[in-house]
Amino acid sequence: AREYAACMDLARSDAKAAHETAVAWRKRGGGDAASHCVAVALIGLGDYIQAAEKMEALARGMTHATAASRGELLGQAGNAWTIAGKPDRAYAAQTEALRLKPRDANILIDRGITLTSTNKFWAALDDLNQALEIAPERVDALVFRAIAWRHLDILELANDDIGRALRLQPDNLDALL
Repeated sequence: AREYAACMDLARSDAKAAHETAVAWRKRGGGDAASHCVAVALIGLGDYIQAAEKMEALARGMTHATAASRGELLGQAGNAWTIAGKPDRAYAAQTEALRLKPRDANILIDRGITLTSTNKFWAALDDLNQALEIAPERVDALVFRAIAWRHLDILELANDDIGRALRLQPDNLDALL
């Protein structure tokens, strides 16, 4: 657990060093934890496609892990696919993640973002509404829902969401914009 935590911290601060460390650790028998650190380091290195593929493979291969753990990995893979500009792959990974963690507000918000990026605003609203039922004070969900309302030209509801977001976080830059 300490080695995993250290590797993940390193992945956030020095992706290249983390990648080298995680690859060596995996060769020494670091297992799933080392493989996850490799994938996170790849995100830091800008190799989003390979990171997403590794996270998906890891999630599907971890048959001994909890559904929640596998769902979390698939959610991370979805984010990597989104950053890579592959919304169809992101949506597939996020949908699979939600089968494993159906009430995860983070994954619902992420899939809502993915759907918004492909102009599927009504479907995005479904996910963002569910996320806000679970976590009603998530300012990011309110902002993204306002974006969807705006694209649908339902400005009163967009304004309501932005107003609510700003009441929760008056200095939130995304809501102010």
